[in-house]
Amino acid sequence: MSNRPFYAKYWEDEGASKPDIDPLTPAKGDALSTLLRERGGGRVVDAGCGSGTLLELYADAADEVVALDVSEGALKAARKRGGENVTFKQADLEDEWPVKAGWADVVVSSEVIEHLFEFRAYMMQISRALKPGGRLYLTTPYHGRLKNVVLALRGFDHHFCNYEGGHIRFFSNPHLERLAHDAGLAAVRFSSLGRIPALAKSTVMHAVKR
Repeated sequence: MSNRPFYAKYWEDEGASKPDIDPLTPAKGDALSTLLRERGGGRVVDAGCGSGTLLELYADAADEVVALDVSEGALKAARKRGGENVTFKQADLEDEWPVKAGWADVVVSSEVIEHLFEFRAYMMQISRALKPGGRLYLTTPYHGRLKNVVLALRGFDHHFCNYEGGHIRFFSNPHLERLAHDAGLAAVRFSSLGRIPALAKSTVMHAVKR
């Protein structure tokens, strides 16, 4: 099952500008720029680049970036933000990516996994793209026990019936860690973004390719 038709329409609508105003994007950009500078640059795959708002914040710290998205509409917007070191490719992230195995020093995938049906296939493509010792930076909405109780009491329909945003999966940190290990990733750790940790807006999974 592919979500390509949904996102083809999504990026045609005026509401497609919504990801541009994510208040967490600058913090993600700072973290990725720091990671890349610590590694001396390197090759990056941005899996699910959307309109490129995150990409434009860290791309200068990379040697080369391959930006992937299922929607040509998203890529059209992202091309306006990418530099000469960025190549854009349309790709279904649940199928084989148009990237050579072991090519990437870093894979970035921000707020993507919750939109996918075949999330295990996606995790295997992350692992395939990374070279041994390569790093994963993945973000997704945070779900922990306390936050889930608050959502159930105050915002269940808004959060879990979000048809416009296309969220079809919800992940806890332990579930993400199991997926990472099954895909050949190790040294998994988590950090949080937005609000206090117990009610964080997003979780960040950091992992290393074995």
